[in-house]
Amino acid sequence: MKITERTRSGLRHEHTPGACPPGPTASPPKAAASAPKAAASPNPRGARAALLVLAATATLLSLAGCVVGVSEAGTTDAVVLAATATANEPAPSLSSAGLRLLTSVGETSSNGVAFIVNPATGQPARLPLTPRRADGQVEHGPRRPQLLSANLSRVGDRLRTEAAAGPFDLLATMLAASRATPAPATMLLLSSGVSTAGGFDLRAVGWAERPASAAVILEHRGLLPDLRGWTVIFSGLGQTSGRQPALPLPQQTALAGYWLAICHAAGASTCWVDESPRPLRPSRSAVPVPVVPVPAVRSIAGPHQRVKSIVPADLLFRFNS
Repeated sequence: MKITERTRSGLRHEHTPGACPPGPTASPPKAAASAPKAAASPNPRGARAALLVLAATATLLSLAGCVVGVSEAGTTDAVVLAATATANEPAPSLSSAGLRLLTSVGETSSNGVAFIVNPATGQPARLPLTPRRADGQVEHGPRRPQLLSANLSRVGDRLRTEAAAGPFDLLATMLAASRATPAPATMLLLSSGVSTAGGFDLRAVGWAERPASAAVILEHRGLLPDLRGWTVIFSGLGQTSGRQPALPLPQQTALAGYWLAICHAAGASTCWVDESPRPLRPSRSAVPVPVVPVPAVRSIAGPHQRVKSIVPADLLFRFNS
């Protein structure tokens, strides 16, 4: 069963009950090492109490791992940022929720990193999030906030330089992102989602297809990346610019439904839509991409008007609904 929620941070998501929210990936806590050891005792009640203490401690540590993303030494908490960065959408930028995510990884992880996937080559660049000294040791002193801020600025600066050099194929972007680092990890997709190439071309799919049906077809054709173990966040869905007309609300809703269904069919642990605000800047890409037709929303007229306009039916109802 999937549950859809909207959080105060601006993230709307569907997840399986019991799954951790997006954020730094936590390693399974070693309760036996962290919990106090119970002394051997022939008293059955004492032994039972000791077992209850161990069980409770393990539960609390597991919840802490979900909430704050504490990592053990040697593990990597990775966030992969992949932007489509085409001429028909705003330039890549972090939303307020995306910035909070990276900040949380940098603050709580001993080895937090961001991988930024180049939209032109598909190759990832590794940037540190955890504040470190010049000798490579984690900074826990007074310079920690300054170093963390500098790390976040480098991520933002790198994103602003990204520009597409080819077709708008979000499925291909997801595949490239999944290859940047092994799962479990978090994938932050910066894209309008108005894909016009590859297995999911919205000019061919249209706005009336059922999301689950589209995802099943893609899965049967072997066109979905393997996202098992990934937390996937879509940021900027429906935000267009350039020659691509703005999407009316029904098309924005349909678009989110498409990509959430595709995300789940690809096996992701959790799929989110980030609706928090982000800076909108002109795209740096000069490569033209096709335009997806969008039905015009025409105003209705009251009973005293001679001319009446109607809203196209496909803006209000999906196929076979």
